[in-house]
Amino acid sequence: MKWIIGLFVLWLIGVLSGGGSSSSSRTNLKNKEHQQNSLKPILNEKEILKKEPAAEYLSKSWAEAQRIELNAKIEEDRVKYALPEQTNNYTPPIYPVKDTDTGETSNSKKDFSKSSEEIVSDLLKSLDLEINTEFEPEETNLSQNQIAIKNFIESRNITQLVHFTRYENLEGIMKHGLLTRSDLNILRIPSLMNDSLRLDGNENSISLSISFPNYKMFYKYRMNTLAKGWVVITINPSVLWEYDCAFCKYNAADSRIYNLPKSDLKGVNSLEEMFCENESNFGIRKQDRLKYFDPTDPQAEVLVCENIPKHKIIFFGFENSTLLVEFKSKGSCINAVMANQYFNSRSYVR
Repeated sequence: MKWIIGLFVLWLIGVLSGGGSSSSSRTNLKNKEHQQNSLKPILNEKEILKKEPAAEYLSKSWAEAQRIELNAKIEEDRVKYALPEQTNNYTPPIYPVKDTDTGETSNSKKDFSKSSEEIVSDLLKSLDLEINTEFEPEETNLSQNQIAIKNFIESRNITQLVHFTRYENLEGIMKHGLLTRSDLNILRIPSLMNDSLRLDGNENSISLSISFPNYKMFYKYRMNTLAKGWVVITINPSVLWEYDCAFCKYNAADSRIYNLPKSDLKGVNSLEEMFCENESNFGIRKQDRLKYFDPTDPQAEVLVCENIPKHKIIFFGFENSTLLVEFKSKGSCINAVMANQYFNSRSYVR
């Protein structure tokens, strides 16, 4: 009888242990199925991304978030650089995207990988605050003399005018553009002058050179003046036909120019003479290896009898990298670059 009871107990223990194992297995199976189901969206997304380019898989909500982020960045830069508020008809630029497979460029997708500097540059262009070296749209009300000047500038491939100044003057130039000395005095704007005497007597004009600085005068000022540094400013050549200009084939203080009525220097003929040779300098262009866009005399200059707004400035050229970094840290909507070539003689550079 005892052995029968013992067998019954052993059978009962086996049944109980088997039932618990089955229940535990069913629980583990359910957990495993739940984990696999929770991973399905991730696995499906990975499979889609393998089959399709990431740019094609952008959802509308993600693209909208990027658009909002871009507009926020544009507004931040507008406030930072004191730019005018966007108008209702402003449309953020569509950046061209290059297809890595075909090499073709398309505007059908937006590329949000641009740096903040590039975004600001595109914004400035869309607001017409940055002027490139390309000429502005042709004016319909130009006089015959203006048209002749414009055609001559284009035929000579002249892409820039230059003006040098002390580094300390850049803050005022960023606010007001280039002003004549008389207007600086009237407006009481602080400015450090290069030529305190102004021997040419032209306080109502701004002196510019074509293509390259007047290196002889520039060198003299740099050697004899205690300045923190010097900067060469390049300016859009459209100033020559849009503004009231006098063209001097020699330095404006030279008696051959100084004694002439300024009205005699404002025609296209005076501009053309800046590139001619005569008996006194015959062969100098070949000797100095001058380019087609270089005036013959290194001290030839243009007197602009009006103020030059800052949107006509192409870039600020620096020789001192420390000053360049300092200037950029202050923020500017005008390009600033290293430009050592403008701090040498023209014949050396050419």
